[in-house]
Amino acid sequence: LTERKHELEEAFLTKKILSRAQKIFVNSNATQQRVLDIGLHEEKTYILYPALSQNVFLPSTKREVKKEEKIIFLTIARLVKRKGILFILSALGKLKRENILKDFQYIIIGNGPEKETILQKIKDENLQNEVLLRENAVDEEKWNWLSRTQIFLLTPYEPLLKNGSKDYEGFGIVYLEAQAFGVPIIASNTG
Repeated sequence: LTERKHELEEAFLTKKILSRAQKIFVNSNATQQRVLDIGLHEEKTYILYPALSQNVFLPSTKREVKKEEKIIFLTIARLVKRKGILFILSALGKLKRENILKDFQYIIIGNGPEKETILQKIKDENLQNEVLLRENAVDEEKWNWLSRTQIFLLTPYEPLLKNGSKDYEGFGIVYLEAQAFGVPIIASNTG
């Protein structure tokens, strides 16, 4: 009951504060919908999509992937349930067991509260030789993996929280980073 009360108070305060704003800038259609869902007017909301800085990292050359190379999958994300990493591990485990996917590597860059659950899932799916979990990677390491990967994977979903509300994906900058490197992306339709 206390969590629900806190949620209602937060919604009330959010609506009160935002209703006094002349303009409300949001970072995605999904975030705009959340603002509209609390009863605010669409005319006040403006979507301002995030972008990458021009002087961050653009690769100097496109990488040509040779057919005989090991497939490298990559996820860069905070290790939380809603990122869908456990679903990806289940899928890769099944593809390996059924000999559909034989020579691959899956790199996970990130840290967070689901680290131990993810490590256990890697063992459960017998993917210890295929999966590398890198915590606290600096930008240069991320750019290095983005320049080497064949497929970027990030399939978030909106799980229900204990208080009945949903945890949602706002806007994933990492998708823009993968696009900047010309990496194909497998994603879900959420956020």
